[in-house]
Amino acid sequence: MSASGSTPASDLISAFVRAPLMRACLPFMAGLSVAFATKPSIGMLWGAVACASVIFLWLVWRRTVYERRWQRGLAFSVLLVALGALWGVLRDPRRPPSHALLSDARVDGLLVRIDEVTGSSERTVKAFAVVEAVRMDSAVISASGTVVLTLFDRARAPLLLAGERLWVERAPVPLDRIADPGGFDPAAWAATHGAAHEVFAGAGQWCRIDAPGPLASAVQAMRTRTLGWIEASGMDRTERGLVKALLLGIRDELDAEQKVAFARSGTIHVLAVSGMHVGLVYAVFMAMLGWWGRKPRTRLLRAAFILLVLWGYAGLTGWSPSVLRATVMFSFFVVAEVAERQAEPLNSLFGAALLLLLWDPLMLVQLSFQLSFLAVLGIILFYKPIQRLWYPPGRVLHYFWSLAAVSIAAQLITTPLSLYLFKAFPVWFLPANLVIVGLVSICVYAGGLMVLLHAVPFVGPALTWVNVQLVHLLGACSSFFAELPFAYPAVRVDGFQMVLLYLLLAFAGALFFWRWRPARAGALATVLLLLVTWGLAARQRNAQRAVVVYAERDRLSLAVVVGRRMQVIADTVDTYLERKVDLHARAVGADEVRWARTGEEAMQLSLPGIPAVQLVPPGRFTVPLDSTAVAVLHGDGRYDLEGLKAVRRVVLAPDMPHRRRNFLRRWCVENGVACHDVDRAGAAILGP
Repeated sequence: MSASGSTPASDLISAFVRAPLMRACLPFMAGLSVAFATKPSIGMLWGAVACASVIFLWLVWRRTVYERRWQRGLAFSVLLVALGALWGVLRDPRRPPSHALLSDARVDGLLVRIDEVTGSSERTVKAFAVVEAVRMDSAVISASGTVVLTLFDRARAPLLLAGERLWVERAPVPLDRIADPGGFDPAAWAATHGAAHEVFAGAGQWCRIDAPGPLASAVQAMRTRTLGWIEASGMDRTERGLVKALLLGIRDELDAEQKVAFARSGTIHVLAVSGMHVGLVYAVFMAMLGWWGRKPRTRLLRAAFILLVLWGYAGLTGWSPSVLRATVMFSFFVVAEVAERQAEPLNSLFGAALLLLLWDPLMLVQLSFQLSFLAVLGIILFYKPIQRLWYPPGRVLHYFWSLAAVSIAAQLITTPLSLYLFKAFPVWFLPANLVIVGLVSICVYAGGLMVLLHAVPFVGPALTWVNVQLVHLLGACSSFFAELPFAYPAVRVDGFQMVLLYLLLAFAGALFFWRWRPARAGALATVLLLLVTWGLAARQRNAQRAVVVYAERDRLSLAVVVGRRMQVIADTVDTYLERKVDLHARAVGADEVRWARTGEEAMQLSLPGIPAVQLVPPGRFTVPLDSTAVAVLHGDGRYDLEGLKAVRRVVLAPDMPHRRRNFLRRWCVENGVACHDVDRAGAAILGP
């Protein structure tokens, strides 16, 4: 028990009582989840909202006794669930009838408005764009929907601004490519933003219609000017890439090895500008302006200035969702400081979440929202109970123990979701975060000073040198932890097991921190169920059989999976393919990976329970193809078309020239042969 007489359990109950926005946000989230999972009709949802409203208003109007006050709360929660489901359907960009126009083959032009720029490189820039109109049969008609827009130029990637309107002389293409197992799924990623189509446009195939509004233009000008200052600092590409990622969240110049090192060390979150960065900005300006005093007018001026800085920083980072969430939450703290009230973190977190979900309901299914929300929730729930486990002597130990408690609290509640998504666990996350998060805090402050003072004689070069040394040290630390033994072991968790892990975490927290005795039985039952599901999953992995032709550009590469063994066959091997194979092996639970090279002769792969797979190079077949086989055609040359008529299915490898692939695809349609073009449709997964 603390000095004030409170206990962890009483603190938690008090936090729940002081968080009315949490009690409103949770049922609203549940309603959004129902809408996304079941896709109900609008009419049914309007009826549900009307019924729930009548019941709630009747209970409010009717007199009730104190013991039955829960009825009103339950009715209000049901109403919020219905409102959440209705709001999710109304704001879903894929539901309006005009969205179907994007799938019409007659569409050959689009009028779009840039919603969010998601990435850029030297030659390409990618963004989510809202469709306002389409051109069909020489007529421009209104339309709706969201597309993934990619613009490319051989000279230099064009600069896109959020809010700009563009005319694109290209047709939308459905995002239906099959992702490589364990790899990045662009269709699933786009679906979380309401997009089901993509558009590619090169130089001369698009033009600007009008510029964004004055506020967006001013923010973008500030962002562009900051990038120019970073470019003028004289740092090389690697150092500049880290500074841009830490200050602005721009990762276009980060090397793949850098990203892998941060991921394996469990510190990849520092490369995405998020709540930690916003918290640093908030803390430094609160400390700098604390001397202004406590008078009402002074507090109001201080709050206005800090809000201006916070929202200016959000614009500087491109209005990224993670920064917006943190900015909204810290804005609650600023407003509470003006009103001389203590802000309840749990209430502020759910208040920020509710406002953002009202603005964009699809944030609920976006990974960045889920991980950042869970991390902050873990800190709110578990930080103080973990910190109370040890009272270290001295300020230095107390500081490092506080950092460790924050890292453990955030990792606890994000681990089940991370295991489900990434199929691995960063073992050394705790010491890595203690070192790297501290360095990142220094880098953010030093980088900000460098951007502001880089042109000042003597001061600018000195700050640039300091930043170079800091990013070198940061990169060395991430590589050190990433290369330690057992740094990133594979841990496979499916969706049901992820739910069980969260249930186990809730029971364990209730038992260990808040002394709720019934949680012991719940935790034991959850552990037993987890062991059963892991045993069934292991049995299923031991029996798996599959041949996967990867969606690699301009080369043939495929994997043969038999139980926990994987054999990779490829004509060339590089680090990119090795990384893809590692992700695939983690996803399917392969403990052993062997490599082999393709030859110029035909090769047959026979696995129990699946059709035979034959790798077929150009030329005549020396042995007739099996009528039940799948023929994987690869290489450049003429094929024995008469022999191909006998096979069950044809797979066109991506190392085949474009014209020959188009010819073979048409030939398969004319002759009734099933065909899968890996270059167009994505990975070919051949299994039972």
